[in-house]
Amino acid sequence: MLWNMYHHHSDETENRLIGMIRPTWQITNWLSLRAQVSTDITDVKQTLKYESEQPNSLYDPNGSFQSINRRYDIVYGDVMLNFNYNINRFDIAATVGWTGRYENMNNIRVSTNGGLVTENWFDLNASRYTPSSTLQRMELLKTGYMGTLSLGWDNYLFLELTGRQERSSTLKDQSFFYPSANLSFLFTQAFHMPSWWNYGKLRLSYGIVGNAPETYTANIVYEQGSDNGFTWNTIPSSWGNADIRPEKKYEYEIGLESKFLNNRLGIDVSYYNNRVKDQILSTPQPSTSGVKNVLMNVGEVANHGWDISISATPILTRDFRWDLTANYGVYKNKVVKLADGVPYLEILNSGGSGIKIQAVEGQPMGDIYAQVPQVNENGEYLVSDKGFTSTKPNCRKSATSIRQA
Repeated sequence: MLWNMYHHHSDETENRLIGMIRPTWQITNWLSLRAQVSTDITDVKQTLKYESEQPNSLYDPNGSFQSINRRYDIVYGDVMLNFNYNINRFDIAATVGWTGRYENMNNIRVSTNGGLVTENWFDLNASRYTPSSTLQRMELLKTGYMGTLSLGWDNYLFLELTGRQERSSTLKDQSFFYPSANLSFLFTQAFHMPSWWNYGKLRLSYGIVGNAPETYTANIVYEQGSDNGFTWNTIPSSWGNADIRPEKKYEYEIGLESKFLNNRLGIDVSYYNNRVKDQILSTPQPSTSGVKNVLMNVGEVANHGWDISISATPILTRDFRWDLTANYGVYKNKVVKLADGVPYLEILNSGGSGIKIQAVEGQPMGDIYAQVPQVNENGEYLVSDKGFTSTKPNCRKSATSIRQA
């Protein structure tokens, strides 16, 4: 430990540039045009120096030197046309525009190989064998057209509609549209309420959220290797899918929020229900296929539950305030269906298939399947003639029980 503290050295230099330009043109009192370009550029240089632990004259060379250069750039831009108008008790606001985001990553790592031929000479030329190097690159581009419409009546009834058409470079010539709608009603503003009831709001929302695959997961077909001047292509263990569809989540939520006694007591209750369709997962394949996993749209998962939050301020003085918050939630999910030809999804396989976590159609997501020892009517374990405990295969364990699947 002391040797690592005093003879392993790491030097790191990080430069970061964050900038933004946001011009705005006020066309009329109710119409404006805004554009924005922003960047976040991070450049990191790091060297790792591990001193020689033994003299080269007596042992094989040791110690090492490593140099790492990382560069990560984000460029974001948008153009927005904003409309805002009031007519007596009616408010209207709208926005239409375009957004774009570009990410670029480069990671270069070079290091000595086989130790340092000259003790504590921290240079690639001191490498015993040919220095090793790795290069990682990543580019991602997302663009989209979006629009919002907000309507308000007399400061107590509000409706907001949104829509976005997005395109991602991780999909093959596919874009996806996801809208949302939100309705809220402040009944304490609309009606005369008791003085102790300070705030009350009902809300209802529905929305669709799209999700594209991660970079370079959908286009994997072959892996390239080389040795002594020869280059070859091999089938990787995990295969991509150029025709993958974007994953979509459909969700609605109903909620009630209230505050009482000069806002010193509050409650927030909400119920949500969502379904994830065309879920994108790396799916296990038969060994005869030549690959272990293929990226697929595997099916549909449903989730629903309750969230309850209670807040209180039991003590409030000029110099002291004590706030309390309690939360309670109930969450349930179920695998509604899987893709054709996929009987189940194996999330984890441990202990030589003794314990598995699987997603099975009609069952909750992530149930544990295990080999459960068999017992007789006296609760004694059953042992085979070979001295092994008899087990029941494929028994499913939920949060409250374990039973034969």
